[in-house]
Amino acid sequence: MKFIKPETDYAFQALVFLARNNKPYTVKDIALKLKLPLIHLRKIFRTLASEEILFLTKGRASKFTLNVAPKTVSMARIFKIFQGEIDLIDCVVEQGRCDNITDCFVREKLQGISSKLEQELEKITLI
Repeated sequence: MKFIKPETDYAFQALVFLARNNKPYTVKDIALKLKLPLIHLRKIFRTLASEEILFLTKGRASKFTLNVAPKTVSMARIFKIFQGEIDLIDCVVEQGRCDNITDCFVREKLQGISSKLEQELEKITLI
């Protein structure tokens, strides 16, 4: 099972890079330094800018900086932006195809694990 999609991984790597270096960079510079695909990183940065995590300095060479304190950006937040809610089970109860909501052992256990996983991902920040 692959839990973290490439977009989430690339986003977190790039954000950690910006947090550690604390100066503006172009997407191309970050892609080269981290050996990440430029086409994907551009899309990721647009998303992060729209979420107001990144700030774009426009000019001859547009550069990005963090728009928030690095300690306030958790892996859980990035995960939710690129992958949606942290949930290990796509339960058919929520889709109306199962009547076993009150005593489903699997659903109960996996929801508990999902909750604990989210709590742990909240603890992982950019610095």
